[in-house]
Amino acid sequence: MSRDWAEWHRAYADPTSEISRRLVVVTEAIVDVLDAAPPGPIRVLSLCAGEARDLTAAATDHPRAGDLVGCAVELSGGLASIAAAQLAQAGTSIEVRCADAGRSVHWIDVAPVDLLLIAGIFGNITDDDIHRIVKSVPAIVRVGGTAIWTRHRRDPDITPTVRSWFDQAGCESSAFVSPGPGSFSVGVERHVGNGSASAVPEVLFRFVDA
Repeated sequence: MSRDWAEWHRAYADPTSEISRRLVVVTEAIVDVLDAAPPGPIRVLSLCAGEARDLTAAATDHPRAGDLVGCAVELSGGLASIAAAQLAQAGTSIEVRCADAGRSVHWIDVAPVDLLLIAGIFGNITDDDIHRIVKSVPAIVRVGGTAIWTRHRRDPDITPTVRSWFDQAGCESSAFVSPGPGSFSVGVERHVGNGSASAVPEVLFRFVDA
């Protein structure tokens, strides 16, 4: 990785930073999923999880924290260690795997999941890779499950295209939150099962600076 992702995470110290404000929206979306989930395990897959701040914040003091299972995948060993400690402290049973999330072999065994987190990815990969991920959602997320994604809206703003790809993949938008053009956006998609599932490729995406 050419970018120092540990340094990137330090922007969370500023509650007014864009990633801090985005984190609040993502966390609220996860809480909504937990609140609506039926009794039993809630299977989660978080790709490029970083320190898993979103899952940790949502699970902390939530009555369904103990039902959270699945895995969070993060390539940085330092960030993965922080994620593991925080998720355990929050009371979840989510496993943290220190691996390349772009390679499906590292996490495909947990699919299909109830919640797929693909936050912080779409701004760091090619449009073709974004489309490849979206087309794979029906094979990763069970019918009735949710995918939460993020993408900046700087020119060229491709979020309308991304949302149309989710529609084509058999998803319905539950929410699309953004302060406006040029800022961040958070999409929440519910897999309703009226699309066709593509097989998940071994290499799902690559970071453009990796």
